[in-house]
Amino acid sequence: MLKDAFVAGNVNLVNKRAKFLNQAITEFPMGTLTASDHMLWMKHYDALIKTTSMIALSKKIESQRGKFEVLSDHLFAIMKVIKPSMAVYQQHCPMYHDGKGADWISKESGIKNPYYGSMMLSCGSVKEILK
Repeated sequence: MLKDAFVAGNVNLVNKRAKFLNQAITEFPMGTLTASDHMLWMKHYDALIKTTSMIALSKKIESQRGKFEVLSDHLFAIMKVIKPSMAVYQQHCPMYHDGKGADWISKESGIKNPYYGSMMLSCGSVKEILK
């Protein structure tokens, strides 16, 4: 999972997982979506592709993390409507961006902060759960 690569602070692993996510987004079977879900997907599609590409090409973890915030917001907007098959947790770090905060998506309820990694691993809280 891309979030876990950020938790580890591993730029190369972030690159690889962002490329994998980009490919998964490109190959998503849109024909399985209802008309309204398809419209929602298309509303976010370009941003998802652009953001995952930028993360995959970046060689600086802080730049990648800034793009990850944008990516997480787009993915969660989609997941709120097109429900995932398993529980998904929207988690929040109140410290990121000088106290403005940022969200991310996790498949685990336990906090592992992708914005600060080992510096503040457990900083954050579950904001919302989708089932």
